[in-house]
Amino acid sequence: MATTDLTALQPLAAVIERTLRTTPVQLGTPEGITDLTAALTTAVALYTARNVLPPGALDDLRRAAAPAEGSDS
Repeated sequence: MATTDLTALQPLAAVIERTLRTTPVQLGTPEGITDLTAALTTAVALYTARNVLPPGALDDLRRAAAPAEGSDS
């Protein structure tokens, strides 16, 4: 079986590991899973925004999501 080089994913793995280590979770409860999921989602989204998306991509998304000037929305 061929091995895959996952070296490029080490920084993302570090973000996930840090989040797992630092997020308080109440085991055995739905709230605990929800809290952990939210923390991981936020951490991965921030990592992606800083390290994966091209420069200015978030600005483009913000502009696209903003209501047009003069509209009633």
